[in-house]
Amino acid sequence: QHTAPGGDAQEFAPGRIRAEWTVALVAAYGSSIVGMQELQADQLDAIDRATAGTFEFWPGTALGGKGIPQSLMWKSSVWTATYTDSITIPFMDTTRPQPIVRLQHVATGREVYVMNVHNSPKDAQGREGERDKATAIEIAAIKQLRQQDGIPVFVMGDFNEHAEAFCKITGQTDLEAAQGGSNDGTCHPPSAMRVDWIFGSSDIAFSGFRMDTSAQVRRITDHAVLTSSVSVP
Repeated sequence: QHTAPGGDAQEFAPGRIRAEWTVALVAAYGSSIVGMQELQADQLDAIDRATAGTFEFWPGTALGGKGIPQSLMWKSSVWTATYTDSITIPFMDTTRPQPIVRLQHVATGREVYVMNVHNSPKDAQGREGERDKATAIEIAAIKQLRQQDGIPVFVMGDFNEHAEAFCKITGQTDLEAAQGGSNDGTCHPPSAMRVDWIFGSSDIAFSGFRMDTSAQVRRITDHAVLTSSVSVP
């Protein structure tokens, strides 16, 4: 709606077109798992059509309109979903589901959990309380996932926080940020931070992290796009 007539982002192309450009960007990265935020129904349809059914989505439309914005997508030739779930967080005076999927790598049989989140924005009303509650719910879910199957856990998304999100996630779980930083009881956030993050549990290895703000990205979104390669034991 931001680029529709009367919207607040008229300098951007319409949402459907930007969704198609997003598919080209994903293909250029070679990404097989992607977390979306603020996705809308027409964009979900555009991405599905542009990828010619080679990606699966959760929740897509399965949880109604509230679930679409945080949809995860994965390349079905690389990953098979073995379990889907969601958690519910406070968001902009209402609630929204945040998806969780367990994916099995087709070639190796290895499995991972992936959670995709979008916490309330920093707007004029002030939503620190909503973000704090949401982060606490997400941390509890991370801990439960780590305990129940012993497989790696990834969390990605728009936390609308910089150091605070990093310090809470890395301080209360064994997750680490793809771009570095450390937390040994004293929090040392990475030097480069946006509100978007990729976190992974300590039993994996990140490499090739990129925070893309290229012209190709800037015509699609006002955020950076984060990517990383991952080695799973």
